[in-house]
Amino acid sequence: MHTRLWRLLALLLAAALVASACGDDADTSDTGTAAADTAAADPIETADDDAMDDTASDVDSDDGMDEDPAEDAAADESAADDTDDMSDEAVEDDMDDMACSEMHDVVAATVNPNDLLNYALQNGLFEAECLNVTLAEGLNGPGIVTGLAAGEIDFGLVAAVPVATSVTNAAQPIQIASVRTAAVEGNDFLVLIANPASGISSPADFAGKNIGIRSPGSLCTVVIKQAMINAGIGDPNSAATYVQGESNGDLKEKLFAGDIDATCFTYPFAGGVVGDDAVIIGSTLSAYPGGIPVGVTAVSDGFAAENADLVEHWNAAMRASAAYANEDEARWRALLPDITSMKPEQAATSILSLNVGGGPVEDWDFGPIFATVEALGLTDGPVDVENVFD
Repeated sequence: MHTRLWRLLALLLAAALVASACGDDADTSDTGTAAADTAAADPIETADDDAMDDTASDVDSDDGMDEDPAEDAAADESAADDTDDMSDEAVEDDMDDMACSEMHDVVAATVNPNDLLNYALQNGLFEAECLNVTLAEGLNGPGIVTGLAAGEIDFGLVAAVPVATSVTNAAQPIQIASVRTAAVEGNDFLVLIANPASGISSPADFAGKNIGIRSPGSLCTVVIKQAMINAGIGDPNSAATYVQGESNGDLKEKLFAGDIDATCFTYPFAGGVVGDDAVIIGSTLSAYPGGIPVGVTAVSDGFAAENADLVEHWNAAMRASAAYANEDEARWRALLPDITSMKPEQAATSILSLNVGGGPVEDWDFGPIFATVEALGLTDGPVDVENVFD
């Protein structure tokens, strides 16, 4: 390589001397011809020289880039991070697209206005879980259970009482998919309300009175009768006269008119009733001091077997709603009039759902309420608890 370089330099020097001797006005085309002849005479040397020029250029460029190795390393790392971030974002976008690539239409029903359900509906929590939810309206607990068994309803928000009695009496293929909440200290569910003119101050005074109920097998009815048993009334079925109302509003009118002496409401509705014409004289905890699960989501056995993923998506949406509700009680109660039919005074007394799903339903103690169902003769035989859970 060195020999060839010296030969090239010698040729260039000779050409320069010839050009100098010929003067500034000499024809330079000869020089170009000589250079071309030289290149043609030794193409290997020319290629080597071109490669050296390229190498020199590369070295110069590399020298400029290598002035700060740490900075270069940081730049490389940053570029790698950017690539990773872009890759992660792309994966997340793909996962989001895949999460709800298919929406599923389901039908749900609830007995009373359900704050958690309404919040989930109005804030897209079900859509985020790939569910398009349609509500079937105007059904009571037993009606919802019948609709579940017939395949007309996919998810039914009811109390444990109609589920247990329907499974036992009619052998309906119904099971509990999740528990909405339990009656515990500070988070009660139902209240017993009396007309002040009735002279009732506790469930012990229900004997001989007219008591308003929604249906013979409703949770309110069971709570009323169990509270009477706890107060020393031996046979609550015959100790009082029971008047069935068409709705909470109908029972409220009957209570204020004096047609009934007492009744039972969920806490949210009770908040709009209590006043000069009604007083609270008991609650779920009057009947079950240790608390019981009272709000459940029921599904049919067939639906649960074929759509286990949809059941979990449903429960996930309801859990998200419950989590939001418990983040800030004041904000939640202020929001309730907007997402339900509650009045502000009703919303102010609304309970919060502490649990929705989150584990096997066997972890919940349904025993006390099922025992009451059996003791009150609401079933044709012992309550088949295992069948409720299968």
